[in-house]
Amino acid sequence: MNDFETASYFHKRCLDVSNEFKYIEGQALAFKGLGICEEKVYNKFEAKENLETALEKASEGNLETIARDVSKDLVRVYQSIALDFHE
Repeated sequence: MNDFETASYFHKRCLDVSNEFKYIEGQALAFKGLGICEEKVYNKFEAKENLETALEKASEGNLETIARDVSKDLVRVYQSIALDFHE
């Protein structure tokens, strides 16, 4: 359940296939998954980068539902980074 290393590997492979076939939705979802995995292991800046890329891909592909979901995740990561900075 908490094997984020394997989950990261899975999302990276999904990203590779999506890149190969220029599948924007797959790219967006793979970056989202990578962002969540990084967030779960407290790599907040890596999570932020992946989620920002996911949002760019979702916006590029006019994938409004995915963009909305990624935005929620991104706000949570931004808040977490801000709290760490504030402390």
